[in-house]
Amino acid sequence: MERLRRLIVLSVLLMLAGTSLASENKVLRVGLAEDFAPFYYQDQQGLFHGASYEILLAVTEKLGYQLKVRRYPSMQLLLAEMRQGKVDINPNLSNTPQRAEVALFTQTPHIFETQDIITRADHSINFSGHMLQLAPYRIGVNFGWTYGKAFDSADYLNKAYKADSVAQLKGLLAGEYDVAINNRQFFMETAAKLKASQAFEVVATPVYRLPVTIAIAKSYNNASVLRDQLEVEIVKFKVTDEYKDILTRYGFQSQLAEEGEAL
Repeated sequence: MERLRRLIVLSVLLMLAGTSLASENKVLRVGLAEDFAPFYYQDQQGLFHGASYEILLAVTEKLGYQLKVRRYPSMQLLLAEMRQGKVDINPNLSNTPQRAEVALFTQTPHIFETQDIITRADHSINFSGHMLQLAPYRIGVNFGWTYGKAFDSADYLNKAYKADSVAQLKGLLAGEYDVAINNRQFFMETAAKLKASQAFEVVATPVYRLPVTIAIAKSYNNASVLRDQLEVEIVKFKVTDEYKDILTRYGFQSQLAEEGEAL
């Protein structure tokens, strides 16, 4: 009888240990580069916010995961860490050939972002969507970012690469190049923090409208399974009031109108 009781106790302990281990394995290591409001950013209390981050948080909670976030100073370093298995997931990446070497991507965009031409206020250009119109200019871009196939493959353009958006903004202000390409909301918010918002203007026509997806590191165990699970949850989440609320709070009402009855 005593031996039976010991076996029962041991079984319970093993079950509890297995539950604890399973819980630990349900943690996803999220890698984020520089703040990219309104898509993701960290507040003064160290909490993370933003449309893409909160969408990731919602769909991973549905799957029983917890998120552990780590910041990286550049997209270049973040992609390297994904390759080495130190980052499991990123909430705001679009699929490119370079990124596809290290990550799998959900198919359904959870949001769209634009990449826009920013000029100094004392310098204007005409752009209606044709890349050849940018040929006369020096263009500041960020390493590891995509600006759409047409721009990325335009080898005839004079591109100056920067490690991050703050360096890009400062380079434009210093006259290192004529224009910069970045998301208008993020760039102008960053300029406002540096008290330089009046120094820049945004061209109306974007260079590219990016479908934003979630990236799962190929080094993550069962990455394809997680990708497929997230895809299902994103499709379901996009018809909820919670999703509508996130887009509304972060200024993406126009995307709600574009999706119409699908939401």
